[in-house]
Amino acid sequence: MLNDGQISYETFIECFQGWNAYAQWANSHNRIQNLIRKIKL
Repeated sequence: MLNDGQISYETFIECFQGWNAYAQWANSHNRIQNLIRKIKL
């Protein structure tokens, strides 16, 4: 979706930040850190 232009980078980051806030309540620290490294926030 992001690579083929269906959503902008800004929209993707907003969605990711929302998911990240939700995921903080779960035992997902390693998953979050791996995604952040891939996205290179």
